[in-house]
Amino acid sequence: MKPRKEVEKITGYKKIKSPRIFRIRLDLNENFLGCSPKVVELFEKSRLLFPECISCYPVYGLLEQKIAEYHHVNPENILLTNGAQDAVRCIIDTYVERGDTVVIPSPASPLCENLVILREGIINPVLYNKDFSFPLPALLHAVREPPKMVIIANPHDLMGTSMGKNHLTTLLQHKDTIFLVDETYSDFAGVTNVKLVEDFPNLFVVRSFSISHGLAGLRLGYVVSDSGNIKDMEKVRLPFSVNTLADMAADVSLDEEYVEEVVEKIEQEKEFLDKELLALGAQTSTTDTNFVLADFGEECNRIYQALYERDVLVTNLNDYPLLRGYLRITVGSRGDNEILLEELREILSPEAILFGIGGVLVDECNSYILAAQKAAEYFLDEGVEFEDIEDWRMMVNYSNHWEITKVAVGSKEVEVPQEYIIEKFQHLLMGDDFDGLIQNENLIVDTNVLKELREDYKLGIVTNRSKKEALYTLNRFHIKEYFDTVVTGEDVQGKYKPDPDGIRQALRNLQVNRAVFAGNTYIDIVAAKSAGIVPIVIIPSGYEEWEEIFEEMDVRHFIKAVDHIQKVLW
Repeated sequence: MKPRKEVEKITGYKKIKSPRIFRIRLDLNENFLGCSPKVVELFEKSRLLFPECISCYPVYGLLEQKIAEYHHVNPENILLTNGAQDAVRCIIDTYVERGDTVVIPSPASPLCENLVILREGIINPVLYNKDFSFPLPALLHAVREPPKMVIIANPHDLMGTSMGKNHLTTLLQHKDTIFLVDETYSDFAGVTNVKLVEDFPNLFVVRSFSISHGLAGLRLGYVVSDSGNIKDMEKVRLPFSVNTLADMAADVSLDEEYVEEVVEKIEQEKEFLDKELLALGAQTSTTDTNFVLADFGEECNRIYQALYERDVLVTNLNDYPLLRGYLRITVGSRGDNEILLEELREILSPEAILFGIGGVLVDECNSYILAAQKAAEYFLDEGVEFEDIEDWRMMVNYSNHWEITKVAVGSKEVEVPQEYIIEKFQHLLMGDDFDGLIQNENLIVDTNVLKELREDYKLGIVTNRSKKEALYTLNRFHIKEYFDTVVTGEDVQGKYKPDPDGIRQALRNLQVNRAVFAGNTYIDIVAAKSAGIVPIVIIPSGYEEWEEIFEEMDVRHFIKAVDHIQKVLW
């Protein structure tokens, strides 16, 4: 039979077809600590009463009273529902009519949109800020012409961020608009807006026993709102939609001490998981929930599928606005988290290692850096500090050493045509026939390390040196044989690092997707990150202050020399 046209417009909730209980379940934000021991104890003691309890219809008065006391409101302000999703359905079915506008901050789970579509409402999506913060100005603009309803998840169920302290009270001044606030994760944020229902009859707060109380399998949620609103929704709620077992469990689950313990332990595990994911090269976002957001970029879908095939379940957010590349990972037990991380280490293990040359494979202090210093001194006719040249090379977005020479000259307010700087720099470096300062270079990598690495990985060079200079150095020290590709600026039409094209070309040449880049400068980090691979930064002894600066760029892997690189390869 053909359904209503509104039904054809929506996509139903994705049905779980295979058993989850024997898998690592980090996809649905379940509480790994489970329910309060009081629930288990109650069921064990009440098993003789179960036949009668199960055969009788439930009565909710006592539970409504207890929830009201828990939140310091009246029982008339409470409506029990079959989970938080059923609470949202009750509110939408009670108030949204054909043609009503409903504002939903985006990205959003499809449930709310589907329910609005089924009521023939009009959805007005308002995009969250790029940093995942709450889009208050955009929402205030959206409610100037009062919509029927605004639906807000606080904290957000996909991004994990929360509203600011006074955001909701600001919005609630628009008294002709209903504000539905889903607080499923609010115990982790430590903030609830329940008390505001006393002052704002246009506020509907939805809460759940699924997450912090650990009762996801029993399906119990509730609405807190003005007593008149509750009476209206009671007409829409299905009778006896909350079962007796859920009612019994919830009665003893209102255990503040246990919930606080759950929140504390999950927060500890979240910090551990967040730190370990960062160490694997994923960019993570802070959340006020029991999940972590991890940005794996273009590798997101591959990683999600690989984890699924290894019986590790996470949520793929790649198709949502603002969340491209993200996986949502529930904070699990330490054991489950370690299994996840071990699987990720295998999945993310690089296929190739790319290297810079200067400061990575050879010491260029007395070649390129010294040439930049001497060229600057030549044009200035005065001394230039070597440390200044080295700092500019490490920290500033310059592609070539002669550009650093130009900056050094310019710092004294002296102007010299670029072609003169290049000519002088190159003559100092190369001499007449490779007999210049380039002869001062020393190999700083153990060739045995390169030999060992080559057994497990493809190796490549990406450098801003010219092809002639790069090949001369590699051949002089007899290390070219270890590298499968050498990419210089000429190979990418002069798009030097920090442009990522050189790294991308090397990945194509090596026919790999996963790699790390061993470099030692700002431009190396920017190029690697822009190409979607993990930078490993070499910080020699005596330059530890650079590590602190690079950490602000979310660099997580530091070594003192390339010889130590195996310590940070997963």
